[in-house]
This record gives sequence, C-alpha cells and structure tokens, in this order.
Amino acid sequence: MSRLLSPTFIIVRRYRIPKHFEYLYHLDLYRIKGPEDALAVGFSDMLAATDSLVVIEWPERLGGLLPEKRIGIQFLVLPNGDHEIRATSRGY
Repeated sequence: MSRLLSPTFIIVRRYRIPKHFEYLYHLDLYRIKGPEDALAVGFSDMLAATDSLVVIEWPERLGGLLPEKRIGIQFLVLPNGDHEIRATSRGY
C-alpha cells in the first residue's frame, strides 16, 4: 500500500488504484485564489474521468465548480477535545 502525502505545495497528487478505480486525485486547494486556478491544474479533466475518484481539501475555493453530485466529509474537534467525522451526500 502506498502512503498518501498531502499535496499542499503542489496542489494535486495522483495515485494509481488497481482493481478499484483508475486513479485517486487528491487536491489541496488551500493555496489557490479561485475557481480559475483549479481549472488551470486540470480540475475539469479530473472530474470528467468517471473511472477515477477525486478527494478535495478546501472545496469551498471551487465556487460554482463544486460538483452537485458529491459526498462531503468534515473532520471536527469538539469543545471537549474529542474528534468527530460528519458525512453528507448530495445528488445520490
């Protein structure tokens, strides 16, 4: 199994996933200024690849490019220090 590293400084990392999907695209959009920056790194092509999975950190930076059909996951630190994971789905 490959170790997944944060793409923070390069915006996107691509991993080959045999037997499940063609690729996993892991995007960290913290450093982009807006949707046009996401388009410049090939975001539309990643979403169009129906045999791939796209994971996005800081998805709000995509503005109107955020796909309607998606699963959202939030990692929270609660006031008492515990951690919670919340998942929501849209368009499924």
